[in-house]
Amino acid sequence: MNLISILTVLWYTIQPWLWLILLVIAVLLFTQTVARLKGYRMDRQPHTKAIIISLVVGVAAIFIVPIVTGSALAYVVTVFDWLALILVAVGVAVYSWLIIHPLLYLGFHNEKVAFGSAITQ
Repeated sequence: MNLISILTVLWYTIQPWLWLILLVIAVLLFTQTVARLKGYRMDRQPHTKAIIISLVVGVAAIFIVPIVTGSALAYVVTVFDWLALILVAVGVAVYSWLIIHPLLYLGFHNEKVAFGSAITQ
């Protein structure tokens, strides 16, 4: 099988999910851009809430991903099936942390600004 054939198969495989992939990328870019314009830096604001929420979302992905893909958790039987499902859950947890962490910063940042502006007035 040559490279063009492999790329063709990949293209037809990704087409039903392309809208979701583009939406996920757009949400990530929008959230990160808005937060960074407001002074967000990933290493300066530790939020344990973001970590906890991301872990819960990752564990929930283990149960939701088979349903979304038209499968069932009962069909996940081999080591490779479990490995793929766990890696998807880890990816979902990391992605949700990349979204939730800046959102929590924006929420706390806006509260501090609103609280500080109320004091100065």
